[in-house]
Amino acid sequence: MIDLRFVPEIVEFEGFINYGSPIQSPGTDVFGNPITTVITENRIEMPVFSTRRVNSSLSIYDGYTVAVGGLIREDVQNVEDSVPIFGDIPIIGRLFQSKAENHIKSNLIIFVTAQIIDATGRPLRGNEGPGPVDPPADPMDVSLLPRL
Repeated sequence: MIDLRFVPEIVEFEGFINYGSPIQSPGTDVFGNPITTVITENRIEMPVFSTRRVNSSLSIYDGYTVAVGGLIREDVQNVEDSVPIFGDIPIIGRLFQSKAENHIKSNLIIFVTAQIIDATGRPLRGNEGPGPVDPPADPMDVSLLPRL
């Protein structure tokens, strides 16, 4: 038996947030009126990430596979569409517009195969557990036919 503890994590990029503010300089115009001049936009963009993680502990036999799920996400997209020009006409324009919601669901399933190995990287036990099965012999292979 293998006691296994793992923490799968998904990190997704969501976009940027501007933490900067414009740098302005006070001044006056030719008539002596106060004005402010923007020297630079001073964009300080920081990335935003979302994180989903699951703590899992389980016991599994050597060589067996287990499926772990639970990292579910649902995104909702709002779509507003209209026919150019006709969609902008007051009152009648509603006939040329459409609104819809698109729900996108995703679920991550992780398959884990646990195996005990020695210091050289070879399995400690043989292929006694469930593992790959030899493919059936090819019926068209002439080397398998009995000799007469």
